[in-house]
Order: sequence, then structure tokens, then C-alpha cells
Amino acid sequence: MFNPKFEERMLHILGEEGFESYKSEFSRKSPRAFRVNSLKAGDVDVSSLFDFELCPVPYCENAFYFDYDKIGAHPLHHAGLIYVQEPGAMVPVSTIKIEPDFKIFDTCASPGGKSLQASSFLNEKGFILSNEISSQRVKVMAGNFERMGVKNAVITSSEVGVVAKQFEDFFDLVIVDAPCSGEGMFRKEPEALKNWSEDYVLLCAERQKEILESASVSVRGGGYLIYSTCTFSVEENEGVVNDFLSRHTDFELVSPCKRVLDYTLSGVGSDKFRRFYPHVAPGEGQFSALLQRKGDAFSPAKISGGALELTKEERKITEDFLKDTLISFDPSFIKKFKDYVVYIDPEIPVPQKITYSCGVTLGEVRHNYFQPHHQLFSAMGNLFKKKINLSLDDPRLESYLKGESINYDIENGWVSVLANSVCLGGGKAVNGQIKNHYPKGLRIQH
Repeated sequence: MFNPKFEERMLHILGEEGFESYKSEFSRKSPRAFRVNSLKAGDVDVSSLFDFELCPVPYCENAFYFDYDKIGAHPLHHAGLIYVQEPGAMVPVSTIKIEPDFKIFDTCASPGGKSLQASSFLNEKGFILSNEISSQRVKVMAGNFERMGVKNAVITSSEVGVVAKQFEDFFDLVIVDAPCSGEGMFRKEPEALKNWSEDYVLLCAERQKEILESASVSVRGGGYLIYSTCTFSVEENEGVVNDFLSRHTDFELVSPCKRVLDYTLSGVGSDKFRRFYPHVAPGEGQFSALLQRKGDAFSPAKISGGALELTKEERKITEDFLKDTLISFDPSFIKKFKDYVVYIDPEIPVPQKITYSCGVTLGEVRHNYFQPHHQLFSAMGNLFKKKINLSLDDPRLESYLKGESINYDIENGWVSVLANSVCLGGGKAVNGQIKNHYPKGLRIQH
């Protein structure tokens, strides 16, 4: 089944007994898990909302194993209450205690799982900058952020070094989930196994060294850097980190949070390196190392660039709409980005040339009226003066997800649509009927 050279390398790392246990997992189905989105969950008892069994992921807060094939079609998935994530991929962010006011940079972020996991710990003072160089993959990530209702986020699309140089000595946490040879994903992605070679491993390692080097300049004194991959090769894991540490005496390898220790094995050369294997805990392969930059934090120079101001006319039209529609809002958060009106803390830096999206897209000013965007409903639906809350067994919920108008007795105007109290989307109430504004690309098929 395996390339003989790959077997030889894994035997060297795991030993004969460990390697046999690892191989035995390939006859089993890959486990699945999701994280509950704390931004939308509130006090909801998630276990009561699903008619299939949930089993807690022990090292990750609000995460559960599940076995259900149609999770992507579930209304609460549409509403962003849950994010499906490979359980091993939850390990790296679980190695550190994230403070609510952290400023975080996720360097190679798409589809956004680690960014979303990290941002779930932040309050209104923290923010995350998530970067993805691929123009196609950044669209996927932005869609996930929109669905999950993330507010304090900036999404960029550029080379890691370009972003990092604009934020030198700035971030409390930098995540480098580096592109790799994918050895940890062989069970889920057999094609990766067919294409494996030692030459590719070495090629990946060189690229990873460059990314880590570029990203490191953005870590503040006393700040942290997570380096992770979904592969097993020493060259791409311990080798990359040790090479970096040999040239950067201002960084040191530190111990991860205890919660991950029982579900990972020590890495090669240090128990501060952590390796996640499918025969140790349910999931695929993952490597993680937590580094800290020595020195004290200081106030970095203010980062230039930010969302632009609206014209007086645009601001009046926008604020009039929000006053009619929302319970409360902060006028200082209303900014302009590209052609859209966005809602973002003015203290959050937005590098104009490389930013794909930022904050919450509220909508567009068109001539003399305001056209709301789906993200306004998804991220701020609970602030709407007019809300309709549909239970999971209400047939109108399925109709709404199909893009159909639904009947609901409510005052005319813009309304947010909730699925079991979780913000899903929006619509416009007209004489007892809700005109559907759920995006066409998200609707379920008839």
C-alpha cells in the first residue's frame, strides 16, 4: 500500500509496533468533527439540536465528533452555528491559551479553520488578519467567515512576506500552517499517497523555511508563533523549526497546553514538539510546535492604511437605514471599503492594496437608498429590531433556504431570519410575506 521509502521513514519515527498501529487505521473510516461557533451559539445546548450522536473532542473546546453524511445541508450549518473541521487540525490552536484581546495573523489560512478556531476566543478588542495567496481559495475563506459571522477580521491575499513586513513586531500570535507534502492526509486523500516522493518532501521543506522566516518578523516581543503541518516528515517539521531556531536566538520552543498532551506523541528530539497520529486519537496526521519570541512587548508604530470614509450623503443614507433597522450600532465603525459600506473597529489596520475584505460588509449605497448585504444579517442579525425565528421543524425554514418567499405576520421592513435562534439570513417583510434575500449561491436545491 505504501511507498517502500515512506514505510522506511515511518518505521524510523514510530518503531515497528507504532507503525503497525498506524497502518491498521487505514482500514477504518476517517472520523469527522465540528466546532460550535461561540459567536452565534449563545446559551444554546447544541447536543439537543441534532438527531445524531455527538462525542466531545477532549482537547478542543466546543468541538464534537459526529457521524452524519448530510451535515453540509443542515440548517444550522447554513446558519454558521458549526464549522466542520478535521479533528487533528484542531490541535495546533489548542496548544496555546489565546487571550481575548490578542492580535492574530494566520499566514496560510484558507479555508479558514484555524483562523475561525482562534478568533472564537477574541472579544471586541482582539482581531485576526487571515491571509491566503490563492485568489480562488481566498474566496472560499471569505465565504466561511461570512457564514460564521466573524466581525473583527481582515482577509488579505498576498505573499506572506508582503503582509508581514507591513506588521513588523505587531502580532501577539502568528499561525504558520505551512503547505506540506500531506503525509498525514493519506487516508483521506489517496492521490497524495500516489504522488509522494522524498524529492517533494525536500521541496516542501525549503518552501516552509521561507514562509516561517517571512512570517516571524511580525511577532511582537513576548508573542507566540505556531508552526504546523499535516505531514510526518522530520524535514518538514522538526527540521524546519530547528533550522529557524538556529538562526533566530530571539525565539525559543515552549511547552504546549497540557490539554493536548494525552492525545499526541512527543516529536523527534523534544517533547515540546507534538505529533498527532490517527492511531493515538481519532483524526488524521498533524504536527505542531509553539514558539515564543523573547523580549518585552512594546507599542508598535501605528500601521498605516485603513478603511475609507464615506461621503456625507453615503453616511446619512447608511445611518438612516441602520437607525430604522438595528437596535444599536456605533457610527464610528461605519467605513467604506471598495464599493461597499463595512462595519469595522477604526483601530483595526486595513492594508488597502492587499486586502480582500474586512469587518462586516453592511451593504451598498445605490443612488438614494441602502441595499443590505447578506453578511449584515449573518453577523448582526440579533441586533435587528424585527426578527423572525423559525424552529428546525418549521417547513418555512426549508422554503427559506430554497430561496422562496415565506408567510410571516410581522411589521413591514427589513427582518433577520433566525434558525432556532441562530442568525441565518434576511429578507424584507411586505404585507405578511417575507421576500427572500438569502444569496442564490447558498440556497439548497429543490
